[in-house]
Amino acid sequence: MQAFVINLQRSADRRHHILEQLSKTSLEYHLVEATDGQLIDTTDVNVASPEWKGREVTSPGVLGCSLSHLRVYEAVLEAGVDSALVLEDDIMLSADIAPLAEEAASHMELAEVLLLHIGCPNPPSQFSRQGVVQLSSGHLIAYPMDLVNVAATGAYVITAEACRRMRARLLPIRVPADDWFYFHSQGILDRVRCVAPLPTRINPSFGSTIYHGTYSWRDYIYRTLEHVPVQPAKALVSLRRERYYKRATSLQLVEEASPYWLSQRS
Repeated sequence: MQAFVINLQRSADRRHHILEQLSKTSLEYHLVEATDGQLIDTTDVNVASPEWKGREVTSPGVLGCSLSHLRVYEAVLEAGVDSALVLEDDIMLSADIAPLAEEAASHMELAEVLLLHIGCPNPPSQFSRQGVVQLSSGHLIAYPMDLVNVAATGAYVITAEACRRMRARLLPIRVPADDWFYFHSQGILDRVRCVAPLPTRINPSFGSTIYHGTYSWRDYIYRTLEHVPVQPAKALVSLRRERYYKRATSLQLVEEASPYWLSQRS
């Protein structure tokens, strides 16, 4: 299993983190330089569509994230592999991530994405027990009940066919890189599933580099504390992030059949 790791050139601390994580695994990896959102001409209609500009969250960082994942898809196709593991540089990996991803990839076909990490806008995100694939590690590959409530691009396996379609249809950017509902509804992806329980998590020491809005007085306080060079302040910010990530990545297995699984059977 080859991994393609997104890292912004000026983010040396994140690069050090992800290289340390990769050193614990047997993954063969490639560093892919991220697109710096600060350097993007957001008025270029060949890069950002009018549909994108009408969205609520349209920061240059989010746009740069989408373009970074497009670079990965091009790199995967250039490598000539059937599937690949895509990683962002703030993810934390288990030592057995390579065999787990390899085995999971053997159950993928056509244009498919298999999420190893999720973020739920409205947690918990529900996945169906029907139609699951049991992996030797004890993990399951499960269908989501609602793709609208499944986001994040921190870690996922993607097939070459999915990369081909994404490369052909991603530009101009219309939605964030983690809008899996959009890509599936548009027929770009045939299937999106998830590994449960999640085998990866985000390092809470790192804050977002693409979302910079302040939404409450609490956010303002914690964003200010991020830049205080005192260990207790940094620890407090990390603890808050860890609690947030725990909520956002919570998933629940239900007995009800997923509509996505039922559509595959029909």
